[in-house]
Amino acid sequence: FYPNPSRSSFLGKRCAPPNALGTLLVLILALIGAVSAQAQNLIGYHYVDKVKYSYYDDNTALVLSVKDDDGKPVVSGHFVIPNSIEVEGKQYTVIGIHDNVFFDVKNLTGVTLPDGIKIIEETAFQWCSDLEKIENIPSHLDFIGEGAFDGTKFLENSYVKGISTVADWIVSNNFESAPNKIVVPEGIYGIADRALYYNCSGSKIILPKSLRHVEGRSFQNPGEIIIKDNPKFTYQNGILYCDSSFTYSYQDSEAPAVETTSKGLFILDVYANAATVDGEVRIPAKADLNSEGKVISKPVVGVLETKRYHEFIKKLFLPEGFEYIDRWSFYKMENLEHLDLPSTLKYLESSGISATSALTTVIYRAVEPVYFSEYCLSFIQNATVYVPAESLEDYKTTKTNWKNAKEFRAIDDAVLQVEGVKQTANATVTAIYTPDGKKVSTMQRGINIVRYSDGTMRKVVR
Repeated sequence: FYPNPSRSSFLGKRCAPPNALGTLLVLILALIGAVSAQAQNLIGYHYVDKVKYSYYDDNTALVLSVKDDDGKPVVSGHFVIPNSIEVEGKQYTVIGIHDNVFFDVKNLTGVTLPDGIKIIEETAFQWCSDLEKIENIPSHLDFIGEGAFDGTKFLENSYVKGISTVADWIVSNNFESAPNKIVVPEGIYGIADRALYYNCSGSKIILPKSLRHVEGRSFQNPGEIIIKDNPKFTYQNGILYCDSSFTYSYQDSEAPAVETTSKGLFILDVYANAATVDGEVRIPAKADLNSEGKVISKPVVGVLETKRYHEFIKKLFLPEGFEYIDRWSFYKMENLEHLDLPSTLKYLESSGISATSALTTVIYRAVEPVYFSEYCLSFIQNATVYVPAESLEDYKTTKTNWKNAKEFRAIDDAVLQVEGVKQTANATVTAIYTPDGKKVSTMQRGINIVRYSDGTMRKVVR
């Protein structure tokens, strides 16, 4: 997986923590499994017949630009992407096409892909209105980005029963209205961003065992998602999850950053029609994954790029054990009033939580304030932040960006009333706190504040 020169990484699920241990620690989550891969190092750029390529220290290269410095195309007719380029006597295999490379190139009628092609980024061929043929398409691609072929004759001619498939990816649909049911066939590896989004609201979607990559906006608001014995995905109560692990750097308070790994279920999308109850979204601590006929309960540890507006959320509760919030995850929550963050949160990317002045209450349960960038914490500027009583003074004097909160108060019974104390019959205990907010392993004599798996809390006296 390869870093984009203008961004932190190249694949659909991007990750470069702002407090990373260094450029060599760019680790990428691939939905094909639990993969942590050290980013390849960019060596430089090279031109072949005026076409610009970037090349890397693992002997691979990517098509970077087919336009000159004035933005004019340097290719037309049928363009053959070479299998490799030679730089100072050394061969570099061409394995990918960067985003926007052929964007709006007119008079381009055809393209032959290189034998080693693995990645076609978003909008790679978008609005190439004369592009009709793409040859040498492999049976498998690791990634296809959003709108890679939009506005081309190639895409127009590729639809079969309303769906366009390139290699083993669904890339688009041309449904006139939402079908009652969409069956993704066995053998499909990936579903590109927005591929089954437009004209698919309310459809029942059936996903195959072969599926390994789903983008945050692959679907709109499905009526139901049925997953057939897939070891990587599960759908419950309006939330789509994937099973994986992710390695990143984590900075506790003002201590040096350290490398850590989150392993479990990551949220891919939250659907308003099924996940919201009276404006509230409560993320569960665990969800069930069904694979090979076995049901396995796994912890929910994070959320990836949903890239979706979440204006329907008024109150958001994240469970203890939740650790990772990617960029554009809980995005554009313009009506969010109440936010509950667990003590376990370790990573928050820019625009991971995007809210407005409507957000007035933030509960943050960490005894030690975790370091996040000022931009990542911009949502606290107009909010009262409730923290463990024992840490109240530490937060008021912290040098971390939590200092930008409107004010700090101690977590107390009043906050618990805001959260609600209704306990469901099947909820299990996930965390226990003393009245002053200190987390303990067992019930203590006297008053205990108990958090349950459904996200609620209540006082328990022993």
